[in-house]
Amino acid sequence: MAKSLIEKNKYSIGMFVLFTALLLLKMPGIDDLSSFTTTIYTTSYDLGFSSRFLVGSLVFLFTDFLTRKALYAIIVVSTVVMTAFASYMLGYVPGRLDGDAGSGARAIMLLYAAVPISIIVLYKDNNFGRYDIYLITVSLLILVCLAKRRLRWIVPALCAVCMLIHHVWMFSFMPAAAILLLYSAFRDKKRRAGVALCALSYAVIIGLFLYFQFFKPILRFASAEEMAAELGLRTDFLLNPSIFYGEYFSSVPELWNGYIRQILLEDSIPDALYLLPVVLPVLALLFSVWINAFRLCSEKFMRFVILLCMAAPLSTLVQCIMINDYGRWFAGMMITQISLMFFLLYKKEESVTEAAGRLAVFFKKRPYIAAAVAAYVPMFVFSSSYNL
Repeated sequence: MAKSLIEKNKYSIGMFVLFTALLLLKMPGIDDLSSFTTTIYTTSYDLGFSSRFLVGSLVFLFTDFLTRKALYAIIVVSTVVMTAFASYMLGYVPGRLDGDAGSGARAIMLLYAAVPISIIVLYKDNNFGRYDIYLITVSLLILVCLAKRRLRWIVPALCAVCMLIHHVWMFSFMPAAAILLLYSAFRDKKRRAGVALCALSYAVIIGLFLYFQFFKPILRFASAEEMAAELGLRTDFLLNPSIFYGEYFSSVPELWNGYIRQILLEDSIPDALYLLPVVLPVLALLFSVWINAFRLCSEKFMRFVILLCMAAPLSTLVQCIMINDYGRWFAGMMITQISLMFFLLYKKEESVTEAAGRLAVFFKKRPYIAAAVAAYVPMFVFSSSYNL
């Protein structure tokens, strides 16, 4: 008997209810928006061509003056859209897989929902409104397009959109897109077309990244303070000059000595140490699935893809050293891992499906471990001291 629409999407609905409740619980009020997240919304292409100017340009297509109230509405709506899309994708595979593989997928889904480095990182005050909400939304759309052959040629344009939103996508969510582009290219019946699509997407990503790194716009401002003062005329909220300084007015040594090193020692490393007790066990469980999938797979190409999936978190190391926001980057690492695993489960890759089934069997034979994980991991989500 065919499952009803609600039956197929019951896990997606459950995830959306959970994440929406957490959003309402954690998101800041309109007067508590952080200047670290709101300042960049005032930049647009009238300043030149650069990464991070896309969102502001779209905003100023509809207004000449951005109020705090309007920006808050934009952020809330964008966050709810991201939450809905992420919830749908997260619950899609568990709602359509049966047997032990389905149970394993549901276990992974629940683990992701319970860790403090899920999308809820973007619900809290210092991260509310970060451009990650747009990067996640478009990155998930890339996965949808890769899954639908007729939509695949949209992928290079979506990769460009991500790089225009923020070129840090190169080290956060891009690895999932890159690996699945390669996977799809060699799994496609029309291999030449798949390889061409993969090559074009890679060229767009690398080309834009190099451009944004080495050809920064020549701004008309003498200092970050002058830039903040002029762009502040577009808004009714205060801008943070340090956001502009780090991106447009400092060298790497200046940024390291004057800003990054202090935050690294005082905030980021303590935050990372706080996260490790909950992150490492969850990552260990995910990696156990990859390791089992690798052992069960006899096809050389698929074994190579699985190795790439296991290596994807290494891209986060660049961010951890130079950009510091460990909550965001660990969240990106986790989203990438879940995206890769669920995409291959959606494609019914035999080795990954069987490995997910083995995870379910592991928990069924050891219910005390399942109970311990269920009790331990969610504590961090509701911790009052956790504030990345």
